[in-house]
Amino acid sequence: VAAVDFFSLTVGCFLAWFLRRRSFPSTNTRLAEAHWPHFREMFSLTRDFLVINIAAILILQSGSVIVGRLLGAAAVAIYGAAQRVYQVARELTNSLTAALLPVATKNHLVKGVSANGALYLTGTRYSNALIFGVLPPVLFYIPILMDAWIGPDYSAAASPAMFLVASMFFNNQHLVAVPVLGGQGSLRAYSVLHAVWALSAVGLGVLLTSTFGVIGMATAIAAPIAILEPFYVRAAIKRTHLRSRHFLVRAIAMPALPALALFLALAAFAHYVATPGLVAAVLTIACWSAIYFGIFALLVMK
Repeated sequence: VAAVDFFSLTVGCFLAWFLRRRSFPSTNTRLAEAHWPHFREMFSLTRDFLVINIAAILILQSGSVIVGRLLGAAAVAIYGAAQRVYQVARELTNSLTAALLPVATKNHLVKGVSANGALYLTGTRYSNALIFGVLPPVLFYIPILMDAWIGPDYSAAASPAMFLVASMFFNNQHLVAVPVLGGQGSLRAYSVLHAVWALSAVGLGVLLTSTFGVIGMATAIAAPIAILEPFYVRAAIKRTHLRSRHFLVRAIAMPALPALALFLALAAFAHYVATPGLVAAVLTIACWSAIYFGIFALLVMK
């Protein structure tokens, strides 16, 4: 597997280099055109991206190692199932941010930071709409969904999955900011915060997993981001010259309010209805999403 991965990466990089040179010859450069100040600037940005990526690997992968060392192979399977659900929820909005880096770079060079402020606010607003339009009912019915997916033998994975997926409501507030600030040429604050999150997750994981089991490891991943997220948002707001109150109202509160009203209705519905099966849970999630996005389009997007 490692050999195939290395071969695919090597061939893919070479093809990307070749196609870039053929399709965009204006980007071809020579070593004689290099300038030390430009190299230092790019090295600093690349270093920050590297730290963020390494920290992300620690956050996503260290849990399985810690659980395996402290609890054994069976617990790794349970934690792995919970983590897969978390990764799917994370990619719901994280996969949309890759296209923002070149846009943020162009905005910074042509229009300045005000354009990136609007990009961060609007992008976070819509990514929050995706989160609030899908995840609340999924959290509500996650035991039923996971039972249908992996069977009753892994029912213990539902609780840690809830903790991990719930952390997305915090984590999502800075996902759009990563390409936006990267386009502006500096991710130093985020690389430091990511490193703190990763080290905290590992330290808390060792401490909590030995006491609380798999759910302790999930808490070790989720708890630090709930504490650190205000610092992520503050750094992004400061760099993009946004007003804090304007961002909190437009990007967070407005997408969250329809979900809060719907969640109260969902809780009342579940209280008076017998425990639903898989079909009822899927239909409820679909109805939630349809109603939420309808409200968002009619009232919030105006």
